[in-house]
Amino acid sequence: MYNVNINCDVGEIDPSLQLERTILPLISMCNVACGGHAGNMHTMRGVCSIAKDNYIAVGAHPSYPDKLNFGRKKLDLSTKKLSDSLERQVGTLMEICIQEKIKLNHIKPHGALYHYVNQEEKGALLMMDLILKIDKSLPIVGFPNSIFTNLASKENFVILTEGFGDRRYTSEGKLVNRTENGAVITDDKIICKQVESMVKHNYIKSITNTVIAMKVDTICMHSDTVNAATNISILHNYLEERNIYVTKII
Repeated sequence: MYNVNINCDVGEIDPSLQLERTILPLISMCNVACGGHAGNMHTMRGVCSIAKDNYIAVGAHPSYPDKLNFGRKKLDLSTKKLSDSLERQVGTLMEICIQEKIKLNHIKPHGALYHYVNQEEKGALLMMDLILKIDKSLPIVGFPNSIFTNLASKENFVILTEGFGDRRYTSEGKLVNRTENGAVITDDKIICKQVESMVKHNYIKSITNTVIAMKVDTICMHSDTVNAATNISILHNYLEERNIYVTKII
């Protein structure tokens, strides 16, 4: 028997939150868009309520303040301006968590911010500083063996390393850029095999068929991809049929 922690970025594209009502019972942790690239008070509060009802851990999913580009474009902002925005985003969700009587479980940067934090020392230090302002014991989701996870580990921050079930990797172990064909996986069979490989064997195969070591603490599935809810449901059933069970943290 194996256990797997699956996280999903939510509160991004469906104001009715029907997508979240379908997805959340099937995962371990949700990363809630908190107003930067998507999301508002209504969606944040709604996702927190659904998560509470389904015993799903709630995390903040802050981003560059850029709804036009869905937070997937790096903005030329001063460190202070970006830091202030992120603090407001996470702070807003934390207030809602308090009102809903749930605890904020983790933080995971979104999109271009995720790459900035993981790939550049300046971004890594910005994220570490943000966590220090909030709570150093709060886990941060990051890319394995990245500048961020390496620096943060040395400073005794709590890190959850992450693999992706619905994204292709380069032969160097990086994510294939979303602008390239095949970067996002929508075929449920490929998703299932990739996740199973990470859970059981701690490796995946890159887009060029190179074997890449991939031992991670959590596996991400995106809610904004084609057929996301269906694919997550198929994945959940596929894993259980192979005695791989999605963990519940709370």
